[in-house]
Amino acid sequence: MKQILLIAACFNGLISAHAQNSFEFEIRGVIRGLGNDTLHLNIQNGAGGNLRHAIPVRADSFQYRGQSNRIDQGYLIMPRQRRMGDISLFIEKGLIMISADVSDPNRGRVSGTKANEDQSRLRSLEQPVYDQITSLRNDLKGMTDNGSDKYKEILSKIEALQTSIIVIREKWAEENPESFASASCLWVLSDRIPFEKLDKLFNALSPEVRSTVLMQRLSTKIEGKRRSLVGKPAAAFKMEDTAGKMIRLADFRGRYVLLDFWASWCVPCRQENPGLKELYARYKTKGFEIIGISVDENGERWKKAIKEDDLPWIHISDLKRESALASLFGVQPIPDNFLINPEGIIIAKGLHGNALADKLADLLSK
Repeated sequence: MKQILLIAACFNGLISAHAQNSFEFEIRGVIRGLGNDTLHLNIQNGAGGNLRHAIPVRADSFQYRGQSNRIDQGYLIMPRQRRMGDISLFIEKGLIMISADVSDPNRGRVSGTKANEDQSRLRSLEQPVYDQITSLRNDLKGMTDNGSDKYKEILSKIEALQTSIIVIREKWAEENPESFASASCLWVLSDRIPFEKLDKLFNALSPEVRSTVLMQRLSTKIEGKRRSLVGKPAAAFKMEDTAGKMIRLADFRGRYVLLDFWASWCVPCRQENPGLKELYARYKTKGFEIIGISVDENGERWKKAIKEDDLPWIHISDLKRESALASLFGVQPIPDNFLINPEGIIIAKGLHGNALADKLADLLSK
């Protein structure tokens, strides 16, 4: 019989003054191939970042007891093999069972409590689709002609399968507004479905589901998206640039302004920079400006990326984990952008590559 180490712990940061509302939970699990090691349990905590707890593992097995005052999302962080994926779960009253393999923790099963059973049922609906996507991507790896009809056919099939996952999650959230798994669905869908549909699905959630940290963050994001819909005045802001000069959006009235949200560590963002530089050189004397808004936390890396990519436009950042301007405009993920007309109205958003070039040509090549 495998040895199981029992750890008793209380999540002091989660216990409110209303102690009678708190509950106990227990996590038991086996992760085959993990041996003797350490997992870390991260629990979302809106008040001050995530709570993190070490869980020793002995002979693949582990056990943990804790206390919380609300159902919320957590993650078991894998040691060393983190690149292989972590295990998400809901912290709720009762016994939470985990069965997984160290080689593919994402396919592990979390069960024993309602929210985790719901999440497992949702994954069982999605997994066959993900398996098909993986198989098709493996087919692409062996192909050298990216322009062939076969290559394009496979890409089209992958896109259709990805759309089907969106449909599965939309349907789940719509039919299960009291399920905590719907919170996970809406967070992932928040940048993949129209705002009106997202807003409707969010407002239909039960109050308990909306109280989770993830949904509190989504609520902030939705309000940002509402403020930054096309046709609305761009939210006013001011912030110092890299030279310490105060930049105010209001000062750019009379010009077209692209608010470009990016970060030094964001590979797709930096891949767009050469194209942005060409557009900036072409239109900067015709009433066009770019304000780069970084969500970096490290100021040195941010400024180094600006220098390395030789970006000649305005750059601002509050260098905080939760960027105030990203929240103001409902940005997530990056790269993202908003095009503002001379009257301060948002006229387009999320334009990249040729779509942005065509839009600017239509507005400024006269």
